[in-house]
Amino acid sequence: MKKTIQILLMVLLVATVAFAQEAKQPRLITVTGTSEVSVTPDVVVIDLGVESRQTNLELAKSRVDNVVRSVIHQAREFGIENKDVQVSQLSIQPSYGKEDSGKTVSYYEVSNSITVRLNDLKHYDDFMTAVIKAGVNQVNATSFQSTQAFKKKAEAQQMAIAAAREKADAIASQLGLKLGRVNSVTEQSAGIFLVTKAGANTRSYEGDSTALGSISISSSVFISFEIE
Repeated sequence: MKKTIQILLMVLLVATVAFAQEAKQPRLITVTGTSEVSVTPDVVVIDLGVESRQTNLELAKSRVDNVVRSVIHQAREFGIENKDVQVSQLSIQPSYGKEDSGKTVSYYEVSNSITVRLNDLKHYDDFMTAVIKAGVNQVNATSFQSTQAFKKKAEAQQMAIAAAREKADAIASQLGLKLGRVNSVTEQSAGIFLVTKAGANTRSYEGDSTALGSISISSSVFISFEIE
């Protein structure tokens, strides 16, 4: 009988602790705040490529090397600093024919890439025209960026937090509740993407680069407020 009473007391004690723990869980209002700001791009990073296929390896390599030197020369002509021009490692790929079971080289494919950071967009069209004339036959990627992106990201974050607080205040007011302290905050990764104007092509080296539009920077936060 004594043992049974002890077991019942232990069960009641566990139930009381569990109930107390459950009672301690705060009541929350969880909201999402989002915002979006725009900034005009002022920098472009261009990944240029040159490729040559020749039966003579030295000729193919010479043509690629000459184009790379010409691009570097054009970069200097446009006032681009050496630190903003990066040349990748030369790639040489032999291609074998099928006539003799792939033992003879049909041609050599030699390629290289040059990444250029252009800090003045008004020279973008002229620079692209110059490097294409110099022999560049590939535009692998074009990334329009803004030197104000970090500042604008912080601005978007502040606006998202304010939007979340405003939404939580409105909900609490409508329900006759009073908000307490912040219980938790979670931020989603900010999105940064280029919004082009109709008909604009970010990979083209022809036309007017001023038609690119703007960079949109978004922020989203999840905030849980305790209810007093």
